[in-house]
Amino acid sequence: MSDTELLVVRDAAVHETGFARAWLAADEDAAGASESRFVVLFDTCDQVIRGAAAVRRRCHCTFELVAWAVDTALIDAIAARLVNGVVDGVRRAGGRRVASPVASLDPVRLRVLLMVGFSLSNPDAAEAILDE
Repeated sequence: MSDTELLVVRDAAVHETGFARAWLAADEDAAGASESRFVVLFDTCDQVIRGAAAVRRRCHCTFELVAWAVDTALIDAIAARLVNGVVDGVRRAGGRRVASPVASLDPVRLRVLLMVGFSLSNPDAAEAILDE
């Protein structure tokens, strides 16, 4: 079993919502997270949260990955597990498109979005898009 298989993406429990907000506090794009749904990346082996994300519905079939963060000690593949888990959850909720602001993302986080299939419509794009 690989390390990434021990990580589960799930809805944040009520008592974990504050923790998720704290994880995302440093993200400039998290300002709109108040009306978002929070998910966490839970390490089943160590029983700790390794990351969090905020997602909200924009319209009928488009969701926005408002903000996300992972433990800085984690590698890109594990960060990708969180983003992929969010995308899977959005699809189960009927979403056909996920958008993520990229203007304030550092190169590592942008690489993770591109690694899981997001694309930029042009080099000056303000957001990355992942379509069904």
